[in-house]
Amino acid sequence: MAKVLAAAVLVLTLWAFGTAHASSIVTNGDFTPVPSAGYVTYFCGQPMIGWTVTDGAANAGSGTGSVDLIGTWFGSSPPGGGGSVDLDGSSFGGITQTLVTVPNQTYNVTFNLSGNTNGAPSPKVLQVSFGGSSYTVSTANNAYNGQYTFETIQFTATGASTVLSFTSMDTTGGYNGPVIGNVAVSAVPVPPSILLLAPGLLGLVGMRKRFKA
Repeated sequence: MAKVLAAAVLVLTLWAFGTAHASSIVTNGDFTPVPSAGYVTYFCGQPMIGWTVTDGAANAGSGTGSVDLIGTWFGSSPPGGGGSVDLDGSSFGGITQTLVTVPNQTYNVTFNLSGNTNGAPSPKVLQVSFGGSSYTVSTANNAYNGQYTFETIQFTATGASTVLSFTSMDTTGGYNGPVIGNVAVSAVPVPPSILLLAPGLLGLVGMRKRFKA
């Protein structure tokens, strides 16, 4: 009886979580408000509309990293609107944000990806980290032409808080890097096949109670 009840509670908990957390848990993933200038440079350690600026991989630990929060510089916004961030400001940089997560819950990290093709390197290289896991992706798209790819990466949280980071992996240039926009992190919904088990499990609990009575 106890095992059946526990299973029913687990299924309903997963259903409730998947329903309540369908929206993104990222703060300012669209990088708004957009600067009125062409771009504004933020330096390592500075807060940037919900994010914190970090060093890039090539200059990690130096405290010299920077990023550009883009206003009108590229002449167009990422698909879906909002602002964008060039992860190579005046040097290689990155951004990070700590998210509230549920242990063992799987999340989709999605974002628009392009590149500042005004100079080296080519392609631009970006690392996305979610807790202790990371994924590296490169792009040769042109942000000046509004060319972006939609990226989806799946990670599983291991704790109640998870650090999400986007870090430039570029090693040459330093002014023209990977460009990201419309970052979102959403819990992966519980499969319908699991949700179908809930009524049956609750029914078993009810039958057990009636037989016992």
